[in-house]
Amino acid sequence: MRQQIFLFSAPIPVQSSAPSWIEKLLGITVAHAHGSIPSDWWSVPLTGGEPARLTRVYSPGLFASLSPDSRFIASYSATGIFVMNPQGVELTKMVNYTGGIPGAVNWIR
Repeated sequence: MRQQIFLFSAPIPVQSSAPSWIEKLLGITVAHAHGSIPSDWWSVPLTGGEPARLTRVYSPGLFASLSPDSRFIASYSATGIFVMNPQGVELTKMVNYTGGIPGAVNWIR
């Protein structure tokens, strides 16, 4: 049986600021989400564990679609369209530039 993973796009982790004492006291956690930050594809096993970086595309606006047979992932980004396997290898760029326009990709059945 194939290991099930959770696929997500995220920027490369950077050092964040430490929460202030008041934020700690109140249990406040700051979260950010922004589609224009250059990101890569990451995975983590559904059973838990450390995230694994799958790509080094460093592209904003990543959107992915799993093929019907689960063998490939097509990915649209502001800088191009590419296909890879779920482990992130065999990355093949299909379209070199999308004009920086946000979009999506889907498989034709």
